[in-house]
Amino acid sequence: MKAPKEHEIYLAKRDYPLKCSSKVFNDQELKVLRRYGYWIEALVTGVVSPFTKEQRKLVDVHNGKAEPESENEQAWVKLIERRRWEADAEKSPHHSVIDKSEEWFSRSDWKKMRNWKVSQ
Repeated sequence: MKAPKEHEIYLAKRDYPLKCSSKVFNDQELKVLRRYGYWIEALVTGVVSPFTKEQRKLVDVHNGKAEPESENEQAWVKLIERRRWEADAEKSPHHSVIDKSEEWFSRSDWKKMRNWKVSQ
């Protein structure tokens, strides 16, 4: 089945930017997202209208009305959830791991001292 002209514009685009870490995606998921990301984004945002049952399901999955089953649906949901997780993590407060007492006596000093005692 040939895609409508408005779909072809987005299907022709490649190298979709994930806008999040790619470390959580396997090779096949990355391949799907980079190849079809612009088109899927156009579908789920309503820029182009779905014309098949699978495309309507993908839109439903994006909107939380259906569970992801296909490879495309699972990769897209994983991408959206990862973006959301990273955005939330960015807003969360981060605390310093450095102890104030280390300002006068660092961990490396402590390790040197400990090794010195053990070797004595």
